[in-house]
Amino acid sequence: MPLKLKQKGGGEFCPAGFICMQSVHLLIIIGATIVILFLYLFPVENNRYSSKKSRDTPKKRHIEVDDEDSSDYYEEKESLPKEKIIVHHDYVGPRQMIVSKERERLINPLLPPERSYVLNNYGVPVNVPTRGYSGGYQQVGILYKKSISDPTSAPGNNTESNILPLYGQPTFSGSNKWNYYTSSDKFTSLKIPVQHKNKECTNEHGCQELYDGDSVAIPAYNGDFEVKIYGYDSPRYLPHIV
Repeated sequence: MPLKLKQKGGGEFCPAGFICMQSVHLLIIIGATIVILFLYLFPVENNRYSSKKSRDTPKKRHIEVDDEDSSDYYEEKESLPKEKIIVHHDYVGPRQMIVSKERERLINPLLPPERSYVLNNYGVPVNVPTRGYSGGYQQVGILYKKSISDPTSAPGNNTESNILPLYGQPTFSGSNKWNYYTSSDKFTSLKIPVQHKNKECTNEHGCQELYDGDSVAIPAYNGDFEVKIYGYDSPRYLPHIV
């Protein structure tokens, strides 16, 4: 409270050594002080927030680019034709798959001499190996004619030395029964089944695995053919081990 003394006559005076003011003036000074303090403290907090945000934000590298080069680049980019990527989901039906497989049998020597069933409904999958895949057919050796089967038969009754390829695969992984077939040595190569111990080697059960010196019969050539099996392509050495 301001210190004021009353003097005679009803007037007020301020004693020496004191500052006297009205209550209204005191409230104005207090309010101004609060505003100044608020304005002083608020920028400090704002600067702290800005500095923290700048530390958290990854710094961007500023690269100066020549305006002429950049304009030429964008003009060239706009002049290029825009490519449209179109994804086609082609559905291959069962009949188309059969047709493709039939064509593949004509040109691929590693497909066995088989034919496909003509089915109308394709709801249940068939011919799915339950013992694992055998790895497919490959040329495992050769066959060369050593004698004729029937001397009285004219076809194949000659002394020509026929050499034919031998294709084979195990009936399932790890089996000792194999499927075998060969192909003719004429200009138009035809796939021909082979027989071993009076068993057809292209059926479901196959025949015993063939080894060097075994004999197989090929009725189409009216002859007995001796088997020569290729060696395995096993590793011969390890280059990293001296």
